[in-house]
Amino acid sequence: MTDRRGDQASLVIHLHETYMEERATAGPSPLTRFGPGVADALEHGMMHAKDDDGAARGPADSACARLGAVLDLLSLGIILIDERMKVVFVNRCAATILAARDGLMESGERLSTASIRETSTLNEYLSNAAADHEGAEPAGAMTVSRSASRRPLSLLVTSARSRTMPAEARMPVPTGAVVFIADADRPIGIHPEVLARLYDLTPAEAILAEGLANGRDLNSLSGELGVSRNTLRSQLQSVFSKTHTNRQAELVKMILTGPAVVGGNGL
Repeated sequence: MTDRRGDQASLVIHLHETYMEERATAGPSPLTRFGPGVADALEHGMMHAKDDDGAARGPADSACARLGAVLDLLSLGIILIDERMKVVFVNRCAATILAARDGLMESGERLSTASIRETSTLNEYLSNAAADHEGAEPAGAMTVSRSASRRPLSLLVTSARSRTMPAEARMPVPTGAVVFIADADRPIGIHPEVLARLYDLTPAEAILAEGLANGRDLNSLSGELGVSRNTLRSQLQSVFSKTHTNRQAELVKMILTGPAVVGGNGL
């Protein structure tokens, strides 16, 4: 099954870059639509700030809280790291992964893994991304091993500073890193009710489409739903017609790149 969580990673980076580009052309005054607290948070690559002693200060204002809530809707884990290599924000998906303490963990506001080698690699990527020096690699990709019964986590580490603007146009703010985490064992939160409204599917057709998008096949769905394969094939043909697709792979791609995947993990 194709995992389209990378599209969500691009969205978060785009939000940060868009703000930085607008801020660079707006002159010395902060953008009033964000408010000073949100401007500080965005420029430092964080949505929730912490005091120097590590105590959470919470969202700077309601706009900042809404931005954090948006990241909570994504099925991709997102962790923001400041220039001191400390965790300053985790979205809901990342918090769930960290709470399990299986592979990736937070200790003393710093990320670590169960493997010394993997922790060393992660720290190297974080350090390079936070420094964002000339010639540094734009991103580091790695896997983090977990218990034998679970597949590894996939991590992408990149700088929180915009790379689309020339250096002289960037704001002189501390850099940071963004860690994107994909958990292949975590179901993608897709609500059949949303699929039904989006594509005019019947409840049964929506359940079928959700199951296929989460990697199940007709055989497993037949046993799970207590429906014959012939009935599922008939429903699938109807789904193809309503969604203007012709193959299961095409249908799954359409669902995973559509709005149905947003919010499912947070509802």
